[in-house]
Amino acid sequence: MDNLEPLLQTKFYIPPPRPDLISRPRLLERLDTGLQAKLMLISAPPGFGKSTLLGDWIAQRNLQERTAWLSLDEGDNDPVRFWRYVIGSLQRVQPEIGRAAQGLFPSLKSPSLESVVTSLINEITAFPQPFFLVLDDYHLIEKDTIHESLLFLLDHQPPQLHLAITTRADPPLPLARLRVRGSLVEIRTADLRFAPEEARSYLHKTANLDLSPDQIDMLGARTEGWIAGLQLATLSMQGYQDFARFIATFTGSHRYIIDYLSEEVLQRQPASLQSFLLQTSILDRFCAPLCDAITERSEGQQTLVKLEQDNLFLIPLDDERRWYRYHHLFADLLRSRLDVEKSDHLRSLHRRAGEWFEAQNLYSEAVHHFIAAQVWESAAALIERLVDSLWMHGEVNLLLAWLNPLPADLVHRRPRLCLAHAWVSLYNGPLDAVEGWLHRAEQTVSAADSEILGEIAAIRASTATIRGEAEQATAFCTLALQLLPLERRLLRAATVHALGTAYRVSGNIGAALQAYTEAVTVGRASNHFYLLIDSLCNLGLIQMARGQLHLAHKSYLEALARVEADHGPALPIAGEVYIVMGDLLREWNRLDEAESYLRRGLTLGEQGGIVDLIMTGYFWLARIKQAQSDFTQALDLLHRATQLAQRHQIHRLISLFAAQEARLLLVTGQLDAAMRWAHSYAPTLSESTSYMRDSQITTLARVWFAHGRSAQALHLLDHLYPVVETSGRMSSVIEIQLLRALVLSALGDVEASQQALTHSLTLAEPQGYLRRYLDEGQPVADLLQRTSLRDPHLRAYRERLLSLFGEGEPQPAPLLFAPTSELVEPLTSREVEILRLIAAGRTNQEIAQQLVVQPSTIKKHINNIFGKLGATHRTQAVALAHEFGLL
Repeated sequence: MDNLEPLLQTKFYIPPPRPDLISRPRLLERLDTGLQAKLMLISAPPGFGKSTLLGDWIAQRNLQERTAWLSLDEGDNDPVRFWRYVIGSLQRVQPEIGRAAQGLFPSLKSPSLESVVTSLINEITAFPQPFFLVLDDYHLIEKDTIHESLLFLLDHQPPQLHLAITTRADPPLPLARLRVRGSLVEIRTADLRFAPEEARSYLHKTANLDLSPDQIDMLGARTEGWIAGLQLATLSMQGYQDFARFIATFTGSHRYIIDYLSEEVLQRQPASLQSFLLQTSILDRFCAPLCDAITERSEGQQTLVKLEQDNLFLIPLDDERRWYRYHHLFADLLRSRLDVEKSDHLRSLHRRAGEWFEAQNLYSEAVHHFIAAQVWESAAALIERLVDSLWMHGEVNLLLAWLNPLPADLVHRRPRLCLAHAWVSLYNGPLDAVEGWLHRAEQTVSAADSEILGEIAAIRASTATIRGEAEQATAFCTLALQLLPLERRLLRAATVHALGTAYRVSGNIGAALQAYTEAVTVGRASNHFYLLIDSLCNLGLIQMARGQLHLAHKSYLEALARVEADHGPALPIAGEVYIVMGDLLREWNRLDEAESYLRRGLTLGEQGGIVDLIMTGYFWLARIKQAQSDFTQALDLLHRATQLAQRHQIHRLISLFAAQEARLLLVTGQLDAAMRWAHSYAPTLSESTSYMRDSQITTLARVWFAHGRSAQALHLLDHLYPVVETSGRMSSVIEIQLLRALVLSALGDVEASQQALTHSLTLAEPQGYLRRYLDEGQPVADLLQRTSLRDPHLRAYRERLLSLFGEGEPQPAPLLFAPTSELVEPLTSREVEILRLIAAGRTNQEIAQQLVVQPSTIKKHINNIFGKLGATHRTQAVALAHEFGLL
């Protein structure tokens, strides 16, 4: 054997676990099943931790002394060298194995590999203990004779031997046969990708970078769980200041990944394959016919098969192996190369892709490539055909992304593109831009084109509806329905929907119910997703206004089912469903569920840029925070909602948010600030009968009542009550009767108070209203306890409400009863000082800090103040102090 070169011992070295290793129990358990299999195959592209995983398993299971490890290289393609090294690795487990087989090498110029392997098998059989042979990086072996000899070993494999192969490409072995026989354990790319929690653990252990959890998750998602990608990204970030910016722009163009992929993958491929990779890299997904169209060749299918076999970062997108994509980072590398080497061909490649997609009726992809190719007319024509579909699915941002690159002169001479811009501005803002686009459309359309003129009227109707201009909205809806042809059924239904909103704003609840019901019917029949979801949500709002909470819940559940079953819960329009459902659950006092729904809705609204949804979400979430006594957060949410409403000039919402803030001021004892709101809004509210202002009018009544102006508050409520009752706004009836009961009780009319409360409870009990009563605080609890109820259902309902008042500290109510004629005992100067701080909205802790005393001292002073004033809570104390002239 003197003429044979010595074996390189480092090729037998089992890679030990690194200190920064992330243990992967789910994969280790999979490898454990290899003890009952002939072959363990770990197949994945470079950088996915194949060898690391196998080395960790060997260490975790204490198999080092029973494992023969061989790290292969390109030189091992010589059959003799290959089997010499295999035997050398086996001899590290058992020195006697393979000695007879080794004796065959020097005597044969061309040894029979079968005879060598046969001898080796016989020697292994004599070894009593099971052990493992690991062939690492087997993809470097290209010789068929070696593959055939390894297959011979598998076919006659002794039970003591378990073979493990790591490779970037599947070896030419009968894997299907082994799989069917249960003799194969496989771990592939999808298994090796880091799960989010594994990526977080890896970066925490290795990065030594101050990354936030969101940044870590984003980096893990960007690399798609590719371990080498994470490692190379952290290398790139060393010394980098702005991590957020780096992660947001992290692509295959970063130098470490370019070097790695270029050296390990791209440069190793034949020139023809490199050209294929570069040309097809412009595609987000591809199949063989599409590749043929792009490359203008006919080897697409064969090339894709080879790429998948070679694990060249190709990811199948279906079980049939028809559609594929490249790993994102690999695609980024290819595209950066394409920009350098074939930039003059880019437009031609995109044009050919657009033509292929259009011929296959895959219009979205076609638009993308036509825009990239700057084939503007083709892109514009397709966008015009897709506007209704995008609107139906709520994909307004995608539509805007397509419209923005188009040349301005092209858009201005095509009225349908102007209308598309108008729709986008309607939903995303600013509203002021809508009319400009409609004016441009009118300039390019003839008076005979009633369809476009009808659509212009429909958009103006929607704009007026959003602004709360009910009269104008009704007029434009009527005009649109006159002009739009019957064939535009969906747009006509959307106009009916807008008409329903105009009726709702003006307080005509019955007409609104009819309009929304018709829109829902059309949405169901046409399967118009956006129209159906929006109409169901608005129908539910009307049902809630009518006091029909269970019917509203049914409408919301239908919308929720359609969202989650048909289009997935990630579309922006799904946010509307979550928002309205959240408010209903709030009324039923299911606050945690309600907050979860509202936050999901807000996230989707913010992602989709749906301003109206964001404002509504902030408003209802503020009411939950108020119910949870988190007044600071509630006020912050109201301010954010108000800022958006002011920016978009939605005056009805500005007024609504201001009224809710006034209620919050009452709850926190800031009566002076609440009264300033009342003085500002009273002239516009006191005689109003608009449905949209019900909550503002009842808030005004609360403020007046809190300041002892009970008769004025009662007059306002009595003026509003017959209007809301006649129009069917039963939810407002429940609230008004509750407030009337409180005011009448304060005025000493016990019988009328009990009648009003009984009426309120009778309407509320079947629907399960809870927050309507709980939000008014202790005065309602006291009134419930004093009220005599004959109906057993109402008595049970009262007990349930009272039990909920008892959960935690009751929220103080912005209401009080009439003061006595004079103070029982004068307040000290210190007590007056504390009373003024209470009126300013300060907490006990804040007052204690300002006066440099203990909070317990402040609490004693406040108890004394309450006793002298005859008050039971802060709001009442401040109001009584005003009555006695102390403030």
